[in-house]
Amino acid sequence: ATTAAAPATSTPDDPTALLADLPTPSGASTERIADGGVHVEFTTDAGPAKVVARFGTALTGAGWRIESSGGGGGGGDGYGGGGGGLTASKGSSWLDLDAGGGDGSTDVDICVWPERPSDEDCDD
Repeated sequence: ATTAAAPATSTPDDPTALLADLPTPSGASTERIADGGVHVEFTTDAGPAKVVARFGTALTGAGWRIESSGGGGGGGDGYGGGGGGLTASKGSSWLDLDAGGGDGSTDVDICVWPERPSDEDCDD
């Protein structure tokens, strides 16, 4: 009899592997952050609600669970009334997305960690 190996549960050496499920545009800046996470930042001409909807669809299609979503302070939104955001989990991984701005320019911050961090404020 053979025994299947258990799936790896360690933090990836390359935290950008945590971004595999995200439709991240070329030209986005990516940096490592605390707690083994990665931060992605970019600007788009799509409005915040459209950004949140697009990422929500992509994440759920990739097996993520949307924990909260909304605008004007919901879902980790760091942009106030004109923005939107969401938080999501997949296994032990945690994601926070903030989108906001105005007049055809939406700033998007996405942070993803191998485990839910104690401080999940992505855009600080």
